[in-house]
Amino acid sequence: MEGSSVKKPVILDVGNLFTKVGFCELEKTSPDHIFHSQEAEKIPDRVVDHSPSPLISDRTVTDWDSFEQIIQHAIWTKSKIKSSDHPLVLIEKPGLERSCRQKMVELAFEGLDVPEFYLASEPVVALYSVGLSSGIVLSSSYMSSNVSTIHDGHRPPYGLVHLGFGGRDVTQYAMDLIKDELGKEISIEEAEKLKCCHGQFHAKDRTCNPGPEKLEEIGQKIAEYVLNPKGDCMGFHKAIPRSIYLTDEEDDYEHVYFRNIMLCGGNSLFPGIKEKLEIEVKTPYYLTCGVRVIAPSFRQHAAWVGGSIAASLPTFKSFWITKEDYSDYGENILQRKCLPY
Repeated sequence: MEGSSVKKPVILDVGNLFTKVGFCELEKTSPDHIFHSQEAEKIPDRVVDHSPSPLISDRTVTDWDSFEQIIQHAIWTKSKIKSSDHPLVLIEKPGLERSCRQKMVELAFEGLDVPEFYLASEPVVALYSVGLSSGIVLSSSYMSSNVSTIHDGHRPPYGLVHLGFGGRDVTQYAMDLIKDELGKEISIEEAEKLKCCHGQFHAKDRTCNPGPEKLEEIGQKIAEYVLNPKGDCMGFHKAIPRSIYLTDEEDDYEHVYFRNIMLCGGNSLFPGIKEKLEIEVKTPYYLTCGVRVIAPSFRQHAAWVGGSIAASLPTFKSFWITKEDYSDYGENILQRKCLPY
């Protein structure tokens, strides 16, 4: 884009708990700004309490006013730029309704007046962040989790498995576990720290501080709960082969998926989850093709990083939806340039 009036693209990933935004660069492993999504909402009764109501739920945006406020806050307040000067890549959750995707394009061109726009599939770009275009992505965030197969940079339409389980559920489990084990209550913030602790944890109430052995035991229980949540929710280790089965690929392609299982999202940061998941997936049936779980250190930002890498490549120029494209085709341009799979 050198020599033109169009400036460096902005990559934006709006989440139920956190939003990530920043300029694209090939070598970046984290966004320029990360903020609590509720920070942008101009609604009096919605304070930043670490337990927000869903913004994106059941494959659609549930609150468009808040969604638009978050995008404006990310671009105008955090990035301090004019949206009309920069192309925008918006990361989308897999399986969003068509009307929801169309609304995002409308918001980009009519609400933000961006010069160019692209709607990037979260699992596809997450896989790009580790240099792959084929594999299976297990994304686990605050409100929910999903598993998607990716084949040569595209998501097969039938391989998506939604799981109604996320970091919010793990936080509640951690709070309940401390109460059951120690007879004490801890705050949501302390439960968040406990989930990802690597050997040390200090609660405000010192009687809630478990010793090293007890802390390790609690950590193992939390990790086990992440892989095998209670209730009707399918465990991660079962969702992965289920996704591959639904994809209905040729038999000789299964090994590509099992050898390239990628973890992403903030709810995948638990110590030991990579090793535990590999063990759980390695049943005698699947052991023949081998199992490898990829868990990059930046996996909570993997979708943003992958989007940044993709938008930095010269070959990405043909993917942009321009104002002229939008003027000619309207929201239907998505069917030409941003397929949902």
